[in-house]
Amino acid sequence: MVDKKITTISKAHVLQCIYLGLNSSAEIAKALNTFKEVVERELASLSHSGLVSSSGVLGKKYELTAEGLNSLGSPRIELTTVRESAVLKANTHSTLSITAVNASTKAPCKNALIRIIAPKVMSVTRVGGVQYEEDPEHNVTDYFLPQLNPNESINLIFDMIGVLPGGVVSSKYKLTVQAYVGETLTDKKEISIHIEEPVS
Repeated sequence: MVDKKITTISKAHVLQCIYLGLNSSAEIAKALNTFKEVVERELASLSHSGLVSSSGVLGKKYELTAEGLNSLGSPRIELTTVRESAVLKANTHSTLSITAVNASTKAPCKNALIRIIAPKVMSVTRVGGVQYEEDPEHNVTDYFLPQLNPNESINLIFDMIGVLPGGVVSSKYKLTVQAYVGETLTDKKEISIHIEEPVS
């Protein structure tokens, strides 16, 4: 069986690979399913343009210059949220769907998270395993996103449950969902949640 490797690659794809930590021509060729010679030709062109710098003689290592980094732009996570129901019955489970998309056309996103800030009366947990950190005192949970390439998205489902304070039969609260790339806030959605006691 013949290995069908591609023979034309874009400069943007090579820059993306270097941005993601693939810094040798062999690693880039493997990631892009092409020949090392094809990658080296593009790297020579990118070096000549000042977008990539190299170090070492044998087994050169490549990294993006400031100009190369600027040419990719910045990854930006945008959010879409969908509630199962506008009214949440107290002590009853309901779902919240959050779609996160890397809205950049060139830059991959490798260090993004979704932060959920819930009112004290609510608990929000991810359906299915995912890495997260929580601050129970402030009811804040950070969910880490996998690497998202340009225009790539991921859909996450969360389980919500609310408990009303004693004597309260109905109340409105606000749930905040934020997207961060590194330390930069790239999107924010505020969701109004109406919690009420079930009718007995």
